[in-house]
Amino acid sequence: VKPSFVGTRSDQASLCSGNPVGLVGFAKPVPWTKDTFPFVNTFREADYIWSGLGVVEGSNSNGIATTKPPLDKGNINYIFRVRDNFGCYSDTTLTLYGVYASFTVNPRSGEAPLEIKMEIDSSSNGGFESSMNDFTWKFREINNPDTAFTLLDSTKAPTFTLERPGEYLCRMVTRYEQCRYVYTSEDLIRVDSSLLEIPNVFTPNGDGANDYFQVKALSLKTFSGVIMNRWGKVVYEWTDPRTLESGWNGKYMNTGQESPDGTYFYVILATGYDDRSYPGAEKVNKKKYTGFLTLIR
Repeated sequence: VKPSFVGTRSDQASLCSGNPVGLVGFAKPVPWTKDTFPFVNTFREADYIWSGLGVVEGSNSNGIATTKPPLDKGNINYIFRVRDNFGCYSDTTLTLYGVYASFTVNPRSGEAPLEIKMEIDSSSNGGFESSMNDFTWKFREINNPDTAFTLLDSTKAPTFTLERPGEYLCRMVTRYEQCRYVYTSEDLIRVDSSLLEIPNVFTPNGDGANDYFQVKALSLKTFSGVIMNRWGKVVYEWTDPRTLESGWNGKYMNTGQESPDGTYFYVILATGYDDRSYPGAEKVNKKKYTGFLTLIR
């Protein structure tokens, strides 16, 4: 029959002061009354024992123990266990409050520059919910496993912009009084590698398919494009490759005057956040891309 553990307690609820914590356990017998053979278990105080992180050796007897809990493990559970005269064990759990916090990151993927927001979804501050933790955020690019987490200043509800393509882990360090807790999100943050793909033909006939001369672009830091006819006259210029209708619609400077079918020449300057070179780059200037395109209606 499990005893009542009413009165089992610590002399402080929070471990964040850094002081030793006293633990006191009680086991009060509960009579068995469910049949015609009632009995009462007995419990010897000499069999009372505490277990958990930081319990001081030699301080643990007769239900009294002292613990010097670590300050960087968050909330810590301590087990108070007793044995009755039948040799059966019963226990109860006592929690000392440290610092604990977890968070989520959104969005977890996208092209550079990727602005992310870290939102606290659970936190406790040494058992005092009205007290504010101090939060710091760190990131590590997992493609460079030897690189330590880089310290980044932040606020309670921080945002940060990741500019370099790659995969990242986000870590939070939170503090309250003497306590410190580290939480690393298991969700990877993926910033797209840069990309530039340039087509060589388009058909601006209004059928909704391939009506624009558009490049496929991801994570570009800079972009500018010029299209010229066979006589070197500029027929279109643009600096934003990302919007749906960003590109040439086959009309002079995207006005109402249609350009004739035929061959045109493009010059594109582009750099990615990861400084890659893409197919078609000039040998001398790796950021310059030139070529011919065909307009067919």
